Amino acid sequence: MILGAGKIVEWHLRLILLLAPEKVSSITLINRSLAGLERLADVINALRKEHPEVDVEVVAKDQEDEYESIVAEVLGESDAVFCCTPSTTPLFPHSYLEPEKQRYISLIGSYKPHMQEVTKTTLLSGDALFVDSRGACLEEAGELIMAGVEGGQVVELGEIANKTDLLGVGGKGLVFKCVGMGIMDVIVGRELLGIAREMGLGIKVDDF
Repeated sequence: MILGAGKIVEWHLRLILLLAPEKVSSITLINRSLAGLERLADVINALRKEHPEVDVEVVAKDQEDEYESIVAEVLGESDAVFCCTPSTTPLFPHSYLEPEKQRYISLIGSYKPHMQEVTKTTLLSGDALFVDSRGACLEEAGELIMAGVEGGQVVELGEIANKTDLLGVGGKGLVFKCVGMGIMDVIVGRELLGIAREMGLGIKVDDF
């Protein structure tokens, strides 16, 4: 399940089906407005043709009278939930995640102290709370700030090698919070530049 309809959602959808198509049977995209989802129509239709075995559905709040019950049903069945919207209030109550199961929850839409995609209960519902940067998340992530989360309660991705016990099967699952770091932009930019060079694209500006 993916909440949102921006470019981040588009690339989550693409990457999920690129990296693990054999593990995915269905994906539901949920957004406040149908207009937002319609901007992804070409991408969704193309992926449906490429992966006919995967059921890709869309749900828009402004088009569904039974929106809350649909969201509750989909969330309850989902093994992975990607929250990708700059919301200032929780997108759903924790009760929608029942029955409790091993589930991966990714929170990447909120990136300022006043933003919040999930409740405190959902944030702390997994066996572990992973972050891209401990310092940045404790300072910028509204969910962590509002929940009073401290440094010792989170695990940076770079520490996973020393926390392999948190990646086992059979627990409650994992929650990942990302606010983004400058180094990520540098790495992506470097890779794109390398691809452009290999393909002979772009214009080289000497001494720039």
